[in-house]
Amino acid sequence: MRFGHILLVFLISLLVVGCKETQTVGGKPMPKPVASIVSLSPSTTEITMIGAFDRLRGRTRSCNFPTGLDSVEIVGDVKPLYEKIVALKPEVIVLEGSLYSPADIEKLKSTVPGATLVEFNAKTVDSFIDQLYRFGSATNTELDISRYVDKIRAARSRFSSNPTPAKVAVVMGGGSEPLMVNGTKSFLADVVRAAGMEPVGPDTDKFTPTSPEALLALGAKAIFVPEDPNVLLNDPKLGGLEAVRNKKVFGVEADVLLRAGSRVDTLIDALGRLSQRL
Repeated sequence: MRFGHILLVFLISLLVVGCKETQTVGGKPMPKPVASIVSLSPSTTEITMIGAFDRLRGRTRSCNFPTGLDSVEIVGDVKPLYEKIVALKPEVIVLEGSLYSPADIEKLKSTVPGATLVEFNAKTVDSFIDQLYRFGSATNTELDISRYVDKIRAARSRFSSNPTPAKVAVVMGGGSEPLMVNGTKSFLADVVRAAGMEPVGPDTDKFTPTSPEALLALGAKAIFVPEDPNVLLNDPKLGGLEAVRNKKVFGVEADVLLRAGSRVDTLIDALGRLSQRL
Protein backbone atom coordinates (compact mmCIF):
# COMPACT_ATOMS: atom_id res chain seq x y z
CA MET A 1 0.00 0.00 0.00
CA ARG A 2 2.78 2.39 0.94
CA PHE A 3 4.58 1.82 -2.37
CA GLY A 4 1.31 2.35 -4.29
CA HIS A 5 0.72 5.63 -2.42
CA ILE A 6 4.24 6.89 -3.23
CA LEU A 7 3.82 5.94 -6.88
CA LEU A 8 0.51 7.82 -7.07
CA VAL A 9 2.06 10.96 -5.56
CA PHE A 10 4.96 10.72 -8.00
CA LEU A 11 2.62 10.44 -11.01
CA ILE A 12 0.54 13.40 -9.82
CA SER A 13 3.69 15.49 -9.43
CA LEU A 14 4.67 14.66 -13.01
CA LEU A 15 1.29 15.81 -14.24
CA VAL A 16 1.57 19.10 -12.33
CA VAL A 17 5.03 19.77 -13.74
CA GLY A 18 3.81 18.88 -17.22
CA CYS A 19 0.94 21.36 -16.95
CA LYS A 20 3.38 24.13 -16.07
CA GLU A 21 5.61 23.52 -19.05
CA THR A 22 5.37 25.99 -21.94
CA GLN A 23 3.73 24.53 -25.02
CA THR A 24 6.06 24.38 -27.98
CA VAL A 25 5.82 24.13 -31.75
CA GLY A 26 8.83 22.94 -33.71
CA GLY A 27 10.96 23.14 -30.58
CA LYS A 28 10.11 26.83 -29.97
CA PRO A 29 7.72 28.20 -27.33
CA MET A 30 4.37 29.30 -28.74
CA PRO A 31 3.82 33.07 -28.47
CA LYS A 32 1.38 34.26 -25.85
CA PRO A 33 -1.91 35.09 -27.63
CA VAL A 34 -2.58 38.81 -27.99
CA ALA A 35 -5.68 39.69 -25.95
CA SER A 36 -6.26 43.39 -26.68
CA ILE A 37 -6.13 45.31 -29.98
CA VAL A 38 -6.98 48.94 -30.73
CA SER A 39 -7.59 50.11 -34.31
CA LEU A 40 -7.41 53.81 -35.17
CA SER A 41 -8.68 53.80 -38.76
CA PRO A 42 -11.63 52.25 -40.61
CA SER A 43 -9.41 50.28 -43.00
CA THR A 44 -7.42 48.65 -40.20
CA THR A 45 -10.59 47.88 -38.25
CA GLU A 46 -11.63 45.92 -41.34
CA ILE A 47 -8.31 44.09 -41.24
CA THR A 48 -8.88 42.94 -37.65
CA MET A 49 -11.76 40.81 -38.91
CA ILE A 50 -9.13 38.56 -40.49
CA GLY A 51 -8.73 36.39 -37.41
CA ALA A 52 -8.48 39.09 -34.73
CA PHE A 53 -11.90 40.75 -34.45
CA ASP A 54 -12.74 38.98 -31.19
CA ARG A 55 -9.81 40.83 -29.59
CA LEU A 56 -10.66 44.30 -30.89
CA ARG A 57 -11.22 46.54 -27.85
CA GLY A 58 -11.10 50.04 -29.39
CA ARG A 59 -11.99 51.74 -32.69
CA THR A 60 -12.68 55.14 -34.22
CA ARG A 61 -16.05 56.80 -34.62
CA SER A 62 -15.76 56.41 -38.40
CA CYS A 63 -15.35 52.63 -38.33
CA ASN A 64 -18.43 51.00 -39.85
CA PHE A 65 -17.33 47.56 -41.05
CA PRO A 66 -17.64 44.72 -40.18
CA THR A 67 -20.94 44.47 -38.34
CA GLY A 68 -20.81 44.03 -34.58
CA LEU A 69 -18.81 47.17 -33.82
CA ASP A 70 -21.39 48.73 -31.48
CA SER A 71 -19.91 46.99 -28.47
CA VAL A 72 -16.35 48.13 -29.28
CA GLU A 73 -15.34 51.31 -27.45
CA ILE A 74 -14.67 54.46 -29.48
CA VAL A 75 -11.12 55.64 -28.75
CA GLY A 76 -10.51 57.90 -31.75
CA ASP A 77 -12.23 60.64 -33.70
CA VAL A 78 -10.20 63.28 -35.53
CA LYS A 79 -7.40 62.55 -33.04
CA PRO A 80 -6.67 59.52 -30.85
CA LEU A 81 -8.33 59.69 -27.44
CA TYR A 82 -5.18 58.88 -25.53
CA GLU A 83 -6.68 58.42 -22.05
CA LYS A 84 -9.22 55.91 -23.34
CA ILE A 85 -6.53 54.03 -25.24
CA VAL A 86 -4.32 53.81 -22.16
CA ALA A 87 -7.27 52.53 -20.07
CA LEU A 88 -7.77 49.63 -22.48
CA LYS A 89 -4.11 48.53 -22.09
CA PRO A 90 -3.78 47.40 -25.73
CA GLU A 91 -1.04 45.01 -26.71
CA VAL A 92 -1.32 46.02 -30.38
CA ILE A 93 -2.32 49.37 -31.90
CA VAL A 94 -2.97 49.34 -35.65
CA LEU A 95 -3.65 52.37 -37.84
CA GLU A 96 -3.47 53.87 -41.30
CA GLY A 97 -0.47 56.16 -41.14
CA SER A 98 -1.74 58.74 -43.62
CA LEU A 99 -4.55 59.73 -41.25
CA TYR A 100 -2.22 60.89 -38.48
CA SER A 101 0.69 63.27 -38.15
CA PRO A 102 4.15 62.03 -37.13
CA ALA A 103 3.57 63.82 -33.80
CA ASP A 104 0.38 61.80 -33.19
CA ILE A 105 2.19 58.55 -33.90
CA GLU A 106 5.12 59.44 -31.64
CA LYS A 107 2.71 60.38 -28.87
CA LEU A 108 1.01 57.00 -29.21
CA LYS A 109 4.35 55.27 -28.87
CA SER A 110 5.24 57.21 -25.74
CA THR A 111 1.76 57.05 -24.19
CA VAL A 112 1.40 53.28 -24.61
CA PRO A 113 5.05 52.15 -24.68
CA GLY A 114 4.25 48.48 -24.11
CA ALA A 115 2.04 48.20 -27.20
CA THR A 116 3.21 47.05 -30.63
CA LEU A 117 2.35 49.71 -33.20
CA VAL A 118 1.50 48.38 -36.68
CA GLU A 119 1.24 51.11 -39.30
CA PHE A 120 -0.32 50.62 -42.74
CA ASN A 121 0.83 53.07 -45.40
CA ALA A 122 1.04 50.93 -48.54
CA LYS A 123 1.41 52.48 -51.98
CA THR A 124 1.41 49.13 -53.81
CA VAL A 125 -0.37 45.82 -53.46
CA ASP A 126 2.92 44.10 -52.63
CA SER A 127 3.75 46.54 -49.83
CA PHE A 128 0.20 46.08 -48.50
CA ILE A 129 0.82 42.33 -48.39
CA ASP A 130 4.08 42.91 -46.47
CA GLN A 131 2.22 45.04 -43.92
CA LEU A 132 -0.49 42.40 -43.60
CA TYR A 133 2.18 39.86 -42.68
CA ARG A 134 3.54 42.24 -40.01
CA PHE A 135 0.05 42.59 -38.59
CA GLY A 136 -0.36 38.81 -38.60
CA SER A 137 2.92 38.37 -36.75
CA ALA A 138 1.97 40.98 -34.15
CA THR A 139 -1.48 39.48 -33.51
CA ASN A 140 -0.73 35.76 -33.88
CA THR A 141 -3.02 35.53 -36.93
CA GLU A 142 -0.43 34.42 -39.47
CA LEU A 143 -2.56 31.61 -40.90
CA ASP A 144 -5.65 33.80 -41.36
CA ILE A 145 -3.57 36.56 -42.97
CA SER A 146 -1.90 34.04 -45.27
CA ARG A 147 -5.31 32.89 -46.52
CA TYR A 148 -6.32 36.49 -47.24
CA VAL A 149 -3.05 37.17 -49.07
CA ASP A 150 -3.68 34.09 -51.20
CA LYS A 151 -7.05 35.57 -52.23
CA ILE A 152 -5.42 38.87 -53.19
CA ARG A 153 -2.74 37.14 -55.24
CA ALA A 154 -5.28 34.88 -56.93
CA ALA A 155 -7.44 37.86 -57.93
CA ARG A 156 -4.39 39.68 -59.28
CA SER A 157 -3.24 36.66 -61.27
CA ARG A 158 -6.62 36.48 -63.03
CA PHE A 159 -6.39 39.97 -64.51
CA SER A 160 -2.96 41.65 -64.30
CA SER A 161 -1.54 39.89 -67.37
CA ASN A 162 -3.87 41.80 -69.73
CA PRO A 163 -1.67 42.54 -72.81
CA THR A 164 -3.66 45.64 -73.82
CA PRO A 165 -4.72 47.38 -70.60
CA ALA A 166 -7.33 50.09 -71.03
CA LYS A 167 -6.63 53.56 -69.65
CA VAL A 168 -8.92 54.35 -66.72
CA ALA A 169 -9.26 57.09 -64.12
CA VAL A 170 -10.66 57.05 -60.59
CA VAL A 171 -12.58 60.26 -59.95
CA MET A 172 -14.45 61.83 -57.05
CA GLY A 173 -16.80 64.79 -57.13
CA GLY A 174 -18.59 66.24 -60.11
CA GLY A 175 -21.88 68.08 -60.23
CA SER A 176 -21.78 70.66 -57.42
CA GLU A 177 -18.68 69.08 -55.86
CA PRO A 178 -15.06 69.82 -56.87
CA LEU A 179 -13.55 67.27 -59.23
CA MET A 180 -10.64 65.19 -57.96
CA VAL A 181 -8.70 62.46 -59.73
CA ASN A 182 -6.57 59.74 -58.20
CA GLY A 183 -2.79 59.82 -58.66
CA THR A 184 -0.87 57.06 -60.41
CA LYS A 185 1.50 56.47 -57.46
CA SER A 186 -1.26 55.56 -55.00
CA PHE A 187 -2.30 52.21 -53.60
CA LEU A 188 -5.59 52.44 -55.47
CA ALA A 189 -3.72 52.99 -58.74
CA ASP A 190 -1.77 49.78 -58.14
CA VAL A 191 -5.04 47.95 -57.45
CA VAL A 192 -6.23 49.20 -60.86
CA ARG A 193 -3.05 47.72 -62.39
CA ALA A 194 -3.68 44.45 -60.57
CA ALA A 195 -7.13 44.41 -62.19
CA GLY A 196 -5.56 44.57 -65.66
CA MET A 197 -5.91 48.28 -66.49
CA GLU A 198 -3.65 51.31 -66.79
CA PRO A 199 -4.43 54.08 -64.29
CA VAL A 200 -4.12 57.63 -65.62
CA GLY A 201 -3.88 60.77 -63.54
CA PRO A 202 -1.37 63.07 -61.91
CA ASP A 203 2.03 61.82 -60.74
CA THR A 204 0.98 61.73 -57.07
CA ASP A 205 -0.04 59.22 -54.43
CA LYS A 206 -3.42 60.80 -53.57
CA PHE A 207 -6.54 62.40 -55.02
CA THR A 208 -5.72 65.75 -56.61
CA PRO A 209 -8.02 68.58 -57.74
CA THR A 210 -8.64 68.53 -61.48
CA SER A 211 -10.77 70.10 -64.20
CA PRO A 212 -12.90 68.82 -67.10
CA GLU A 213 -10.12 69.90 -69.49
CA ALA A 214 -7.46 68.01 -67.52
CA LEU A 215 -9.64 64.91 -67.38
CA LEU A 216 -10.18 65.10 -71.13
CA ALA A 217 -6.42 65.24 -71.68
CA LEU A 218 -5.95 61.99 -69.74
CA GLY A 219 -7.79 60.04 -72.44
CA ALA A 220 -9.43 57.61 -70.01
CA LYS A 221 -11.58 55.00 -71.70
CA ALA A 222 -13.48 54.41 -68.46
CA ILE A 223 -13.91 56.11 -65.10
CA PHE A 224 -14.51 54.55 -61.70
CA VAL A 225 -16.30 56.58 -59.05
CA PRO A 226 -17.33 55.92 -55.46
CA GLU A 227 -21.05 55.09 -55.43
CA ASP A 228 -23.28 56.88 -58.00
CA PRO A 229 -21.99 57.16 -61.60
CA ASN A 230 -24.90 59.41 -62.59
CA VAL A 231 -23.23 62.38 -60.91
CA LEU A 232 -20.61 62.36 -63.67
CA LEU A 233 -22.86 61.06 -66.44
CA ASN A 234 -25.32 63.91 -65.91
CA ASP A 235 -22.71 66.66 -65.50
CA PRO A 236 -22.90 68.82 -68.65
CA LYS A 237 -19.32 70.02 -68.13
CA LEU A 238 -18.07 66.46 -68.64
CA GLY A 239 -19.97 65.56 -71.79
CA GLY A 240 -16.79 65.68 -73.87
CA LEU A 241 -15.14 62.81 -72.00
CA GLU A 242 -15.00 59.53 -73.92
CA ALA A 243 -16.02 57.59 -70.80
CA VAL A 244 -19.07 59.80 -70.31
CA ARG A 245 -20.11 59.70 -73.99
CA ASN A 246 -19.86 55.90 -74.03
CA LYS A 247 -21.43 55.51 -70.58
CA LYS A 248 -18.32 53.81 -69.25
CA VAL A 249 -18.54 55.42 -65.81
CA PHE A 250 -18.83 52.71 -63.15
CA GLY A 251 -19.87 53.16 -59.54
CA VAL A 252 -18.10 51.11 -56.86
CA GLU A 253 -19.05 51.04 -53.17
CA ALA A 254 -17.04 53.86 -51.63
CA ASP A 255 -15.73 51.96 -48.61
CA VAL A 256 -14.50 49.14 -50.84
CA LEU A 257 -12.96 51.43 -53.46
CA LEU A 258 -11.21 53.81 -51.07
CA ARG A 259 -9.96 51.53 -48.27
CA ALA A 260 -6.97 49.22 -48.08
CA GLY A 261 -8.78 46.84 -45.78
CA SER A 262 -10.23 43.34 -45.77
CA ARG A 263 -11.86 43.58 -49.21
CA VAL A 264 -8.93 44.30 -51.51
CA ASP A 265 -9.33 40.92 -53.19
CA THR A 266 -13.00 41.72 -53.80
CA LEU A 267 -12.08 45.11 -55.28
CA ILE A 268 -9.47 43.65 -57.65
CA ASP A 269 -11.98 41.05 -58.78
CA ALA A 270 -14.78 43.61 -59.28
CA LEU A 271 -12.55 46.03 -61.23
CA GLY A 272 -11.11 43.17 -63.25
CA ARG A 273 -14.57 42.04 -64.31
CA LEU A 274 -15.45 45.59 -65.30
CA SER A 275 -12.22 45.81 -67.32
CA GLN A 276 -13.45 42.95 -69.47
CA ARG A 277 -16.30 45.19 -70.61
CA LEU A 278 -13.97 47.89 -71.96
